[in-house]
Amino acid sequence: MKYDVFISYSRKDYVDKNMQVIPGNIVSQIKDLLDENGITYWFDEDGIYAGDPFASSVAKAIYYCDVFLYISSERSNLSPWISNEVAMAFAYKKKIIPVRIDDSSYNESIALYIQNLDYVDYGANPDKAMARLVSSVTGFLSRQRKLRAEQERKAREEEERLRLEQEQEQEPDV
Repeated sequence: MKYDVFISYSRKDYVDKNMQVIPGNIVSQIKDLLDENGITYWFDEDGIYAGDPFASSVAKAIYYCDVFLYISSERSNLSPWISNEVAMAFAYKKKIIPVRIDDSSYNESIALYIQNLDYVDYGANPDKAMARLVSSVTGFLSRQRKLRAEQERKAREEEERLRLEQEQEQEPDV
């Protein structure tokens, strides 16, 4: 299945030690914001079921998304798993949008891929950050859709050109 966004985050920013969702957490806020704006997303809690191969499910979800949303926090920057997700997004040439929810530095394996990317700074102004996040995602998705439509148009034109050539070759010479 294709999704607009893959959400990469630290579970510790989302649930407490009893696995209860932390009220008002940033991950839930971002999910709600994407829902409100009609942006589809892959989220491990919703996209992996008991018995599924976790690593391949995550890899496929990254492959089939357009935007990789990295929620950067002290906890996510300590996660080797998230470092692997970022590396995979980079390898698949995904649009990576970092959302920094605190002032922690990227770890080296994450910084290697995203240090020079502009980011959404949630800590400075949460409302402005959320608006910027939506406009960044929707703007990119809009450009991607236009590009795909143009590629499809060109492919149809090429198919038609080839069909006409074949018809002309098949016509008997008079």
